[in-house]
Amino acid sequence: MDVVLVRWPLEEERRSTLAAEGQARLLLVEGSSEAPIPEDLLEDWIRVPADESDVQARVEGLRLRAAAVTAVDRVPELDPDGLLRLDDGNRRGGDRRGSRSRIRCF
Repeated sequence: MDVVLVRWPLEEERRSTLAAEGQARLLLVEGSSEAPIPEDLLEDWIRVPADESDVQARVEGLRLRAAAVTAVDRVPELDPDGLLRLDDGNRRGGDRRGSRSRIRCF
C-alpha cells in the first residue's frame, strides 16, 4: 500500500478524505502547528523539516501497519484438493498456488 504525504494543517480536508478511503497517510506537521492525534492505525505524523531517513522510517512503519490491517481482512478458502488457502495478494505469473499459504484439511 502506498503512503500519502499530507501537509498539516494545510491539507486537513485531504486528510479526512484519505482516512475515509482507508489510505495510509503521513502528516507533515508544519512549523509550530499542534500535532494531531492520529485517527486510526493508518496515520502517523512527523514535524517538518525532518531528515529524509526519519520520514522514510515513518513511511515504512505505516506500510507495515497497513499490511497487518489488510491481513486481518483476508478470508481463507477451501480448494478442490482439500487445501485451505490464504491468498497473500502476490500472485505470480499463471501459477495461483505459488504465493498462497496452504493447510491440508481432513
